[in-house]
Amino acid sequence: MLRLAPPAWQAIAAHARQAAPEEACGILVGRHEAGEWLALRAEPCLNVHPGDRRRHFLIDPERHLALQREARQQGLEIVAFYHSHPEGPCSPSEEDGRMAHPWAPMLIVALRAGDVAEARAWLWQQGAARAIPLAVAP
Repeated sequence: MLRLAPPAWQAIAAHARQAAPEEACGILVGRHEAGEWLALRAEPCLNVHPGDRRRHFLIDPERHLALQREARQQGLEIVAFYHSHPEGPCSPSEEDGRMAHPWAPMLIVALRAGDVAEARAWLWQQGAARAIPLAVAP
C-alpha cells in the first residue's frame, strides 16, 4: 500500500492543477516499512522533458539527487514518484513503464477539466504494472 500523509496529497493535487496542461512530476519522501510505503511529504520537481511536456515528463535529475541526500540526512528515503496525466487516463503509458523503478511505486494523477479526477498507484515488477492500494491517511 502507498499511504500519503494528507499534506503530501494536498501538495500533489495542487502541483498537478498548477502545472496543467503540462504534466507535473515529483518525488515522495518518507519510509518503507512492513510492506507499506508511507509518503510523509511530496516534493514537486521541474518537468525538464525536452519535448512535449503535455504528454511526457522528466524529473530534474539534480533535484532528484539533492532530495535523495536530504532524505538520508533526515533518516528518510525516497519512497515513490508521482506525475500527472492532464486530460488523460490514470493508467500508465508504455513510457511510464520504461521510467519506473521496480522498488518504488509511481502515483499517477488524472485531471479532467483542470481538476483532479482520479489517482492510482502502480508498481512495476518483471516488466508489468500492477495497481497497488492507495490511501490518504496519517
